[in-house]
Amino acid sequence: MPQKEIIFNFFKPKFKINNYLIIIFLLTVSSTFVCLFFLGNHSLIAHDELIYANRANLIIQSGDWFTPFSEPHHKFAGSYWLTALSLMSFGQNEFAARLPSYILSLATLYVFYCLNKDLINQEIARFSTLILSTSFLWFSYSHYCSPDIFFVFINILSVYYLSKINSSSNIQRNYKYIFISACLFSFGFFIRTYFELLPLICFSPFIIHKLNFSNKKYVLIFCLGLLAGFVPSLINLLLAFIKYGDQGYLRLFSHFSQKVLEEENPLEGFLFYPRNVFLFNLPVIVFIINGVFSIFKSKEKEIKLLFLICPSLALVLLMLTASTYTHYLLFIIPWISTLIAFGIFDSLSLNNTFNKLVLNIYSFLYFLLGFSLSLISLSSLFFEIQILDINIIGKVIVLIFGIVFLYFAFKIYKNSKNEKKFIYIIKISFSQILLFSFLFASGIIGNPNNEFKKFINNNNIDKSKVYAIENKIDDKNKRILSFYLKNYINYDLNNFLSNDESINLYLLKSQLKEIDDRNFLRYEKIGNYKDLYLIKLYTN
Repeated sequence: MPQKEIIFNFFKPKFKINNYLIIIFLLTVSSTFVCLFFLGNHSLIAHDELIYANRANLIIQSGDWFTPFSEPHHKFAGSYWLTALSLMSFGQNEFAARLPSYILSLATLYVFYCLNKDLINQEIARFSTLILSTSFLWFSYSHYCSPDIFFVFINILSVYYLSKINSSSNIQRNYKYIFISACLFSFGFFIRTYFELLPLICFSPFIIHKLNFSNKKYVLIFCLGLLAGFVPSLINLLLAFIKYGDQGYLRLFSHFSQKVLEEENPLEGFLFYPRNVFLFNLPVIVFIINGVFSIFKSKEKEIKLLFLICPSLALVLLMLTASTYTHYLLFIIPWISTLIAFGIFDSLSLNNTFNKLVLNIYSFLYFLLGFSLSLISLSSLFFEIQILDINIIGKVIVLIFGIVFLYFAFKIYKNSKNEKKFIYIIKISFSQILLFSFLFASGIIGNPNNEFKKFINNNNIDKSKVYAIENKIDDKNKRILSFYLKNYINYDLNNFLSNDESINLYLLKSQLKEIDDRNFLRYEKIGNYKDLYLIKLYTN
């Protein structure tokens, strides 16, 4: 869209809002990066993060980058490549496991900024990236060991190259953009397997629109690009077929059916996905109605297709599935951030009753947040009600954040000048990101297994020693032990023979009785975490 079509005229001419946004964004980048270094407070989440980290370790240990698994796998190996490369470079720790997502989140923000700037204008581009950074879902997965941010990056980059196609520009350049875009789209299958179908379906109206020129070679180039980008997936399929037989590819399709159609009750996602879009984007989500109407009034077809039709299609498709996975929404969040940015500008540009109501709701929600944070910290400081497991300095910092939110919410509510309200919205958004960074660095969010991690590390002093993990330990605890133990073996207590050497064994508390019942076995308790014990097991 030409920049002259969308003009936000509530700023004073001398007011350098763009420079202000640049400074805020740079501070955001630095604060969110620093919080990755607080390794003492970090622990990987037992389900997805440790699954990806342990499978990446398996690739490193086996040297097989396509089929390192002992049985047919339900995903292409591309899901684990970046994590494996990072672990090889920086060691087996949380920082290395989570670094690829953070770097790719910055790359995604930059590409998304460029896309918004080219199609809309610079103000929307800068503000939408700030809004995207304030989403709790986006912040979490930007600091999360998973391929989801890589998946979003690949698809937004595909759209960006496709958006650069112009019927009046150099035809050879158009061919290059089409080929690269198609390659990236199909490479997404190597990253997220069947889930790449979602963006392909949702972006199909935009793809058809961009390829609908008189030059019929565009479609051919796009198809060739799809084939080229699918080569790594084809190699993975071929190697899986050689190693596992028919199950090498049948496992992929059965997993797709299970996750999308069979896993939960039919239409389980019908309320789950719209509800979570709302919750994970509070409080700025209140502006989305204004954003939808603002884009709907636009004369530019490309903007409607990308920022209105695409997220709407994605949300509807997810609602019609039997899945309930919050990270599936990550693909939609960037486009929603642009809708919200439009909505904020629209609310500040037109002084009508509805817009005033939306702004009041927004300020009230932040007032509630500030009041809640203040109440929690004061209760911890003066009444010893321990809601937050942090030290006194941390509680004071939370109190400061609470006061800041209360102050900004009051200023937005009382100030009559729209340019001032906009500045306070920027400040409150930046404060929210700082709060996320502090809570993450403190281990309050994103680190639920920190005590378990400390138990493992405190009793794993001799790194050369091989530890054993009893098979009856549940999968969640096995994943945590597998990542944090440098050397380990899986072990069945029933196979311990009278002539075996002593071993350091992790097992369940209930299994200690089994040892007591065997006359030839003795053990020394080294430590325990809840019902999980570490013992030294040996024969009499």
